Amino acid sequence: MKIKTILLLFLFLNFYFSCTIKERFGPELPLPTNTGAGIMACKVNGQIWYTDGSTLFDGANVQADLVSNTLKLKGIKYNYDQSGYNNTSSWDRIYIVVNSVNNTGTFQIAGNNHGTYEKSGNTNNYVIYKTDSTYSGGYINITTFDSMKKILSGNFQFKAKNSNGNDEVLITEGQFDIKY
Repeated sequence: MKIKTILLLFLFLNFYFSCTIKERFGPELPLPTNTGAGIMACKVNGQIWYTDGSTLFDGANVQADLVSNTLKLKGIKYNYDQSGYNNTSSWDRIYIVVNSVNNTGTFQIAGNNHGTYEKSGNTNNYVIYKTDSTYSGGYINITTFDSMKKILSGNFQFKAKNSNGNDEVLITEGQFDIKY
C-alpha cells in the first residue's frame, strides 16, 4: 500500500511540474488565496498573466518587500517557446510600489504609489509602461496583512502607458498572495 501511495504521488508531481501554467489552471485565473502561496496573477490587456513562487536563476518569481511601511511587490514571468524551453531572455514583469502600508485597505495607484509593466523580448527590445497622473482608477487592495506569519494578499488593477505615450497596457483582475 505504501509503495502504491508513493508511486501515485510521484506520478502526480511529475504531471504537475511537467505542465505549463496554462495547462495547470486552464484559461482562467487561479482562485484567490491568502496563505502566502507565492503567486501573482492578472490579465494584461485581457490575456492571462501568471507567475508563482518557483525560482529561476536569481530568486523568486514573486517577491514582496515591506520596509518602513513601503510595499514593493513584483512578479516576473519568464516566457517559454513552443517546445517548453525556458527562454529567459524573454520576460514580463509587474512592479507595484505603495506607501503608508501598515494594515489592510485600499490604496490608490497614483502620485507616489505607482505601477509598472515591463516587457523584454528575444531581440533585446524592452518596453516599460508606467502609471502617471493622467490615469485614474488604479488601486491595490490588501485583504490580508498578517505581520506574524508575514503574509500579504489582495488584488490590484491599473492602466499604464509607455514612455512615448503612444501605447498603453491595462492590468485587470490582479491578485497576489505572498510572504514578505
